[in-house]
Amino acid sequence: MNEYKIKERKPIDWDSFPYGYNLTLQAKDKGSPQKFSAVKLVHIASPKKESIPLMFEKEAYDTVISEFSPPGVVVAVVKLVPEPHSVEYRISPSEDAEYFKINPNTANVKLNLEDGFLDFYSVNRQAPHFDKSFPTDVKVSEDLPVGATILRIKAYDADSGFNGRVLYTISDGNVDSCFNIDMEMGILSVLMPLDREKTELYLLNITIYDLGNPQKSAWRLLTVTVEDANDNKPVFLQDSYSVNILESTSLGTEIIQVEARDKDLGANGEVTYSVLTDTHQFAINSSTGVVYVADQLDREAKANYTLKIEARDRAESGHQQFSVVPLKVFLDDVNDCSPAFIPSSYNVKYTFQHLCVTPLRGQ
Repeated sequence: MNEYKIKERKPIDWDSFPYGYNLTLQAKDKGSPQKFSAVKLVHIASPKKESIPLMFEKEAYDTVISEFSPPGVVVAVVKLVPEPHSVEYRISPSEDAEYFKINPNTANVKLNLEDGFLDFYSVNRQAPHFDKSFPTDVKVSEDLPVGATILRIKAYDADSGFNGRVLYTISDGNVDSCFNIDMEMGILSVLMPLDREKTELYLLNITIYDLGNPQKSAWRLLTVTVEDANDNKPVFLQDSYSVNILESTSLGTEIIQVEARDKDLGANGEVTYSVLTDTHQFAINSSTGVVYVADQLDREAKANYTLKIEARDRAESGHQQFSVVPLKVFLDDVNDCSPAFIPSSYNVKYTFQHLCVTPLRGQ
């Protein structure tokens, strides 16, 4: 429940309001369509001691008249309680005050029209209608910022006054609450961020209605197509890749295939692959993501490699999106080396200091 305080906008000349001041209040919400509370009359007593608090007999006076009512016809009679001996009645300045006048002594409210035609409270004869420029469909980019205007819808009502006042609303189809329409101006705008990958088509029911009694309305369907923007980067199916191969693997042999997917459309969603690591031993097919041997391998020279593989989209405008994933290649040994002495040759030197010759027995 909301509470509000009434404050003076400027000093009040209480000599002009010896009996105090009456305010007519009405609350309205910000919904679509707007809802209004009942009218509430608030009396503000004069701070002077001789002030007599007066109240109208009713909080609100309702009356129905025809648009063809003649000038001077009495439409209402207001009454104060307790009824004072002397008081002057007048109508507060407002947009509608020109249509009426009040007898300052009797409080009879009459029509104040020279031609006898009341356009403000006329009969609501016509329903509102859309301008012929109303489109059947509109396209918007998914990266359109919040608050951006999509289009302005125009509508008309041949009636006058409240009967001809047209208000706009989205009565159906705004499933993600991504759109908003200005109730009085008819400006359709982005309320929440769009995401084509989530919802790419909306069928909005644009409804217009007047403020007549009885109220009249009309509606049209507007197809909103959300076009792709390059707002997604390629995503690899794995966080990392690894493979074991023989060091004797021949040139051109395919060793593994990496894959990345992009949710965008067209060139924005097409992926191309490349090896970022500076190496001559391996290469990748830019279209398929197949990694193959590009140069002679030798485990004894280098036993494993860590390659950075990039997946990048082909966006033709704006910034391209990309992702990088590691690929580890382990070389398995093969028996490609013969045994070898270390060092490869030896020099032997013999020295004879004493030489003894012993004859064989029996001789």
